[in-house]
Order: sequence, then C-alpha cells, then structure tokens
Amino acid sequence: MAQFYFRSTDKDDFHGEECALEFADSEAAITEARVAFAEMVAEGLPEGPNSVISVQVLDSTHTQIIELRLVLQIRRADFPLQF
Repeated sequence: MAQFYFRSTDKDDFHGEECALEFADSEAAITEARVAFAEMVAEGLPEGPNSVISVQVLDSTHTQIIELRLVLQIRRADFPLQF
C-alpha cells in the first residue's frame, strides 16, 4: 500500500493534506479523487472571486501527481469582463 495526500478547494474553503491515505496504487488514489471531485461539484458550483473547485493528489513526498479542476467563468455580452 502506498500513501497519498489530497488537497482540495471547494466553493467554501481550502483543505490541506494533513493526513495520508493508503491506496493500492496511484490509479486507486486518482479514482478516489474523481469520486470526491464529483461530490464537491454536486454540492454546488463555485461562486465569487475564487470560482474554482479542485482536488489534487500528492504522493508520499507531497509531489502532485494529478489535479482535477473546474473553473467557472461567466461572460455576459452586455458587460465587459474585468480583471
């Protein structure tokens, strides 16, 4: 079993990688990340200036191996986009 860490950003908050989780391999960890990501999106789309939902999977050395990300950008034809 290998250890993996997860970081996530949802519509409410950022969550760091305090605890390691054990999976048979990186593909199993990625599958779990996909499930968590789908659940986060189902809870609601991002709002406000931080319009991102993401899940990152890190290996035992805290090196990122994958990131799942949803970025919500809204453009209105009658309102110019501002940065």
